[in-house]
Amino acid sequence: MRVRLLHSAKISVAGSAVMLGCVYLNTFYNAKELYREAEEERLAGRDSALAERYGEVIDKARKAYLADQDGSWADDALLLIAQSQLRRGELEEAQASLSRVLSVSEDLELRSAAILYRGASAVLSGESGRGVFLLDGALASLQDDRRRAEGHLWRARGLLQQGLVDPGWRDLDQAEAAHGSYVVAAGLERVVWGIALGDSARILDGIQTLFFTSQAREHGDSILALLLSVSERWGPGVTVDFMVNLDRAHWSRSERDRLLLTRASLSFEAGDTTAAVGDLERVGGGVGELAATARVSLARWRLTQADQLADLAQVRTLLLPAVAFVEAQTLLNGIRRVELLVDYGLDGERVAFFGAAEMMRDVLGSRRLASAFFEVYSALDSASPWSGKALLAAKSLVAQPSSRSSLDDRLGTLRENAYVRYTREGEGGAALGALEGSLELALSDLLERAEAQLVARRLLVGRPGG
Repeated sequence: MRVRLLHSAKISVAGSAVMLGCVYLNTFYNAKELYREAEEERLAGRDSALAERYGEVIDKARKAYLADQDGSWADDALLLIAQSQLRRGELEEAQASLSRVLSVSEDLELRSAAILYRGASAVLSGESGRGVFLLDGALASLQDDRRRAEGHLWRARGLLQQGLVDPGWRDLDQAEAAHGSYVVAAGLERVVWGIALGDSARILDGIQTLFFTSQAREHGDSILALLLSVSERWGPGVTVDFMVNLDRAHWSRSERDRLLLTRASLSFEAGDTTAAVGDLERVGGGVGELAATARVSLARWRLTQADQLADLAQVRTLLLPAVAFVEAQTLLNGIRRVELLVDYGLDGERVAFFGAAEMMRDVLGSRRLASAFFEVYSALDSASPWSGKALLAAKSLVAQPSSRSSLDDRLGTLRENAYVRYTREGEGGAALGALEGSLELALSDLLERAEAQLVARRLLVGRPGG
């Protein structure tokens, strides 16, 4: 009986050891998988919850390490802990863990990796000279291509921090060549350092690399921020030049369209309306929110160019596919209100032209049409006290010297008008309050009638009052 009990005890102890070993390996495996997934997220630019993910890696790897500190995987667990601490920005903790790896591991690849991350930590701490020295040693013996790529990336940063530009650029090229997962990181680094060093060739190279790398689509926000930095430093026209080939970028349509909208805005700012309109039309040809945004932007630009009432109908046609979006609804309803107010004016209610002009200016942003209709009102109702207000409003909306001169001539015939006298001589201000109140009442009545008519005919879209 005693022999049997001893035999059973031995089996039990052996079984427990096997079970503990399995638990250890399972915990370590889970930590490794979590780290791999976190690294994929990091390199893809999806970093919203990475600190938490790396924290989970640290917890699991530490549990595995403590379960068997003398085991064959103990140094691997320590390295996982150190790498995750580095990703979380916990540099002192990472350095301590890396020192522990170097004190317990005899594996050349693991020791080289530990030296790599010590070098990375030094670069992050601002000790670029020491960091480059450590990275030189690590890169001389590392075999893993992914780690070599990261080593070149960190050494490039360290070299560029020291002003060693050519070797730094070479390391970025080597990082890209060593492993495909670092092409995007190297491209972003080229743009960052190209901006810092004023190297337009490297900026262009980096941006074009990113455009033609499908994985870069996840970094759209970062790329946009860099492009805006370029614009702040060198202007919108230069930035547009760097964005050549964007319409052929190897990204999803939505990510590509987001930057096309930015390029359109920059082209407008640079005065190239042809390029801007081309990009807006390209994006507007799609579906969804970005297409609607493009259509609204294109509509607003066309409203600034409109010089006859018929142009509003063309803008309405452009906006109809985006009717589900609030900004499009605002413009569509504004167009309907303007058209009806013009009808009232043509039917003899002249002040409706004044109301239509204000809506063209304030809602539609159509300065040319607004100015024209202020002039129409003033010509049709020249004896009205508001005739001078209309001409002054028209003059504020035109930039051409000849047009302003013509309006000045017309204002010269209205020297006794209360608005003109107040503007030119500062006299008669007391009378303006009553005039403004009367005008507001007249326009309010017209707008209420127009609103009721449009609602009855179901010509307004979206929310009431939109």
